[in-house]
Amino acid sequence: MSIFNPSKMANPQKEDGFTGISNELLEAIVSTKLNGTEYAVVLHVLRKTYGYSKKEDWISYTAFEKATRRTRPNVWKAIESLVTKKILVTKKKLGVTIYSLNKDYSLWVVTKTKLVTKKKLGSYEKEMEVVTKTKPTKETITKETITKEKENAVFDVVSYFGERTGRLCRLTGKKSSQVEARLKVFTVEELKRAIDARFESSWHMGGNDGGKVWAYDWDSLFRNDQKVESALNQVIVKDEAYYQREMERLGVPKFESKYGKELAMAYIRFSKI
Repeated sequence: MSIFNPSKMANPQKEDGFTGISNELLEAIVSTKLNGTEYAVVLHVLRKTYGYSKKEDWISYTAFEKATRRTRPNVWKAIESLVTKKILVTKKKLGVTIYSLNKDYSLWVVTKTKLVTKKKLGSYEKEMEVVTKTKPTKETITKETITKEKENAVFDVVSYFGERTGRLCRLTGKKSSQVEARLKVFTVEELKRAIDARFESSWHMGGNDGGKVWAYDWDSLFRNDQKVESALNQVIVKDEAYYQREMERLGVPKFESKYGKELAMAYIRFSKI
C-alpha cells in the first residue's frame, strides 16, 4: 500500500518505513542512462521488493500505471527495455509476472551518463530558434490523440495475447500492422474473444492430427479478417479437458475425488476467466 499522498503536507520519516538499498547499487542506477519512465519503473520495483524486504514480487500493469503516473503502453515499453538491458528480471508464475532487480550491474547492457558541455547559442541563433518553433494546432492535437488511442488499442490486444500464452509477447511492427488492420473491422473486445476462443478450443490446444498447439501461433489468428471471424464463430465444447486446462491456467488445485473435481470445475465455470 502506498503512503505517498501529494494532497497533504509532506513530512516523511524513516521510522514510517524505508527501502534498504546499498550505496553501490544506488550509484550504479544513478550513473546508468535511462529515460524517465524507465527510472520510475526501476524505483517502483525497488519499492515493492526491497521496500518489503523481498527479492522479487508480483506487480500488475495497473500498479505500475498508478505508481509511475505513466500510460500502460509507456510502462510496457519501459519494462521491455529494462528486461532487454538485463536490469530487470521477469518470470511467469501461475499466470502472473514476477519482477526483480538484477543486482549484478556488471551484466547490465547500458551506457553510462557523461557530462557534455553544450555550446552557447549566439543572439542571432536564439532568434532563429524561436522563429522556427511552431505551436500545435487543433488538427495536430486531434491526430496525436487518435494515434495515441490506436497505440493503446494495439498494445491492449498484444499484451492480452501474451497474458493468455503466459509468455512475453513483443510488440513488433508486423504485429502492430496486423492488429491495426483487424481493428478496422473488429473491436478490441472482439479480438480478445477471438484469442480466448483459440485457447478454449481442444483442436487449437493440440487436439489435432499433428498435435500442434495453434493457440500459441499469433499469425494463424491475426493474418486476416477471416481467421478472426472463424475464431469468433467457432463452437467451444467445454468438456472435461477444457476445464482441466483452465484449472491449470488459474492454479486451481487438482482434486483426486470426483466431488472435489466437480467443485473446481464449477468454480471455473462461474468465475470470470
